[in-house]
Amino acid sequence: MSEEKVFVPVDNLKKLHMVYSDTCSTCAICADYCPTYLEKKDPELIPGKKHEYVLKLVNAQKSFLRMIFGPKPVDAKELREKVRYLYTCTLCGRCSEACSYDVDLYSLWANIRVSVFRAGFAPEPLKMLQTTLKKAKDPYDAGLDMRTFWVRRARLREAPLKYTANLVYFVGCATAFRAQNRAIASSIAQILNYFKEDWTLLGDKEWCCGSPVMMVGDEETAKEFAEHNVEVIEETRADTVVVGCASCYRMLRWEYPTLLRRRPKFEVLHITELLNKYLEEGKLKLTKSDIPVTYHDPCELSRLGGVIKEPRKILKALTSNFVEIPEHGKDTRCCGGGGLLQAIDNDLRIKIGVKRIRQAENIGAKIITSACPSCKLTLLDAAKSVGSGIEVLDIVELLAKQLASK
Repeated sequence: MSEEKVFVPVDNLKKLHMVYSDTCSTCAICADYCPTYLEKKDPELIPGKKHEYVLKLVNAQKSFLRMIFGPKPVDAKELREKVRYLYTCTLCGRCSEACSYDVDLYSLWANIRVSVFRAGFAPEPLKMLQTTLKKAKDPYDAGLDMRTFWVRRARLREAPLKYTANLVYFVGCATAFRAQNRAIASSIAQILNYFKEDWTLLGDKEWCCGSPVMMVGDEETAKEFAEHNVEVIEETRADTVVVGCASCYRMLRWEYPTLLRRRPKFEVLHITELLNKYLEEGKLKLTKSDIPVTYHDPCELSRLGGVIKEPRKILKALTSNFVEIPEHGKDTRCCGGGGLLQAIDNDLRIKIGVKRIRQAENIGAKIITSACPSCKLTLLDAAKSVGSGIEVLDIVELLAKQLASK
């Protein structure tokens, strides 16, 4: 019996992506920067090695011979074996930062997932996640009616739902639905109320930002989510959308204009950008503690989003003992929480996170902060797994504690 053969569409790949695959398949410079390879030391996880197979998929469709004689199917068994390696990736983009040829590897990895998904070969856990997202509009199958459950749990009196407002707080799924992150949402609400912003939630009109479905490879559903969220935000006539999640920030600010082929009628700010604005305007006056605090840059906020200085300015206003963690800023070391790695290999996610916890401990930090709910969840899990006494907080939790005491 002959082996099953399948076609993997690569039409979503741009010509530059194909050049990238050819270049990367002969190189391994970025191997020592890849969080999954560094932890497992499996040669199949080296970005250059994975690109050998990507190049095979490309050549089966787009090589000179295939342009003459038509596309060639690939072996389904081999595809299934290679797909796990392609998805054992946090999509942190650090390989791009390390690349001597300035290759945009993040874009290539994201687009090859689209090809694999369209061929029907995405890993089964991610197919199940995609089904859940399409049905419930969130990755936890909580449902739209639970979007504001955190408001009741936080006992907030002023978390508004208005028809119109100057500012929309887009909460995000990992913040709204995970108990460990409810304090992030309540802290941001407290901050917005403290500064008397005219703001609103979207309530049950808010859908997932689309980042998880993009990471699965389902670009069409991500576009559907983008269209919905932009429509309901624009209905409020808000000129600013504030987010506390690095994934939501990347999607709303950078991915939505590409998906929708237009720029939404509002500005997107990460909460740290808004807080830094308050600082610069003299509205935010803080008292410094002497507690050793460090900051973990979320990959999607720093390397992929460009927000690096603002969180540090806030922390340096909160403590006189800010300590910089190794591998930070654009060169930040991934915590392990990106790329849906938890659904593929949760043990690997935790091991990568432990490395970050140990780095924070080694510089004497008592608190490790971040500015992303997914990073907080991963660092919490990592700290718990090794019995670390370091405190894991989002930057807004640290700030809100001081505002509450005023």
